[in-house]
Amino acid sequence: MEFHQRTLSAVDPSGKTDTRFACIIVIPFVIIGGTLSWLYMDSNQSMIVDVAVENNKQIIRNIEKSLHPVLQLSIYPVQDKTLFQMMHKDYSSRFDRLRRHLPKQEPDYHR
Repeated sequence: MEFHQRTLSAVDPSGKTDTRFACIIVIPFVIIGGTLSWLYMDSNQSMIVDVAVENNKQIIRNIEKSLHPVLQLSIYPVQDKTLFQMMHKDYSSRFDRLRRHLPKQEPDYHR
């Protein structure tokens, strides 16, 4: 070990070998790794947004498909005049009878 340290210090007495190693090996790895991670994150983000948009479209289609029969049933009486007339009720006579049975009271606004 001592021989190895003496040999390195004899070759590079100022200790710049570590700095050169960092510049030649480590810095390109950091640059390449940063670039690849940025591309990976950008790709993932766009893919996640596309999947979320597609899921929302599928949910909307499913809701529309499930509500379409209800819409058809609710439109049917309007389209069929005889059915619409049978469904029409006159509630005014029932309210008149109800009003006759209720006692007449004046509203008390001073409560």
